[in-house]
Amino acid sequence: MSLDRHLEDYLLDLIRDTTLAGHGIDTTGLTSAVRERLAAADPSNTLWQRDLSLSYHKVGDWLVAQGKLDEALGAWDRALDRDPTAVAVYARRGAVLETMGRPAEAREAYAAYLERGGPDAALVRRRIEHLMSPEAPK
Repeated sequence: MSLDRHLEDYLLDLIRDTTLAGHGIDTTGLTSAVRERLAAADPSNTLWQRDLSLSYHKVGDWLVAQGKLDEALGAWDRALDRDPTAVAVYARRGAVLETMGRPAEAREAYAAYLERGGPDAALVRRRIEHLMSPEAPK
């Protein structure tokens, strides 16, 4: 089954415009559910796979804002499962893992960011250097 892009956009717009969103209730999970169904319906549609990855990325960001760091890492793992080239996710993972006191994992995430050519390489290299310094938490 393949849906055309206009139908997908319509469905997502419809979700965003629901009365739930109008009352300040987050509909991110609902939007992700629609994207999951679309990606599952047509696994060869690379655009829908990328869109699903972006949804997981946004859910992870939202979870960080809510203080749910472990859940954010899970959402970002799902984003990377769909699109391992999403370099920004590696940087976010590194920052959250660093915040959580998991420096070895943070260094791995930052290294993955650098390996994939992330645009803020100088900043990420400084984070890695900090994590390797004697005053960094172990």
